[in-house]
Amino acid sequence: MPVARSRELIVPVGAIALVAALTAIGALLSPPGASGLPPGSSFSKDPDGSAAAYLTLQALGYDIRRSFDPLPSLSLSPAATVLVLADPRDPASEQDRRMLQRFVAAGGRLLVTGTKGARYTCHCPAGLTVVSTGPHSYLCQRKTTVGITCTGGTVRNGQCLCPSTMQKTQAGANAWRCQRRGTSVGPKSRPQ
Repeated sequence: MPVARSRELIVPVGAIALVAALTAIGALLSPPGASGLPPGSSFSKDPDGSAAAYLTLQALGYDIRRSFDPLPSLSLSPAATVLVLADPRDPASEQDRRMLQRFVAAGGRLLVTGTKGARYTCHCPAGLTVVSTGPHSYLCQRKTTVGITCTGGTVRNGQCLCPSTMQKTQAGANAWRCQRRGTSVGPKSRPQ
């Protein structure tokens, strides 16, 4: 019987040895520990760093620069600049918000990344409206007025206004009809 017991132990002992060997190989081949740089740093090659993006844009010929100056002190040409805030550590101050609003209003593009970037909520300057372009992704666009039709009434400030003796009913996505109170909008029914 002792021979049979030793054969029964070969499989579990072999499995444990295999797991130990794979763990050791994984530890040797795993990426180095954290560099100590903050998340989003363009110097960091860690998984949460942005060095690869920085170097790629540089290799593609873009004029790319790092700045450690406060946002309000930056002198940028908004029409020719994309400002990237890579995983900012601190929430935007009131001065930062005002600077970013002026930058976007003047035609600049702003990209805020990382989980803490959500603290830089999108507030568009006057004359612009927020348009959601995806989860946590927004665009400030000039406000556009949608033309509407108003049969039997007048359009004023984007609204269909009907005479006091008539009621307004919707006839389409951007279409309204003024008709006498108590009448229906649908097709006329035939007597049977």
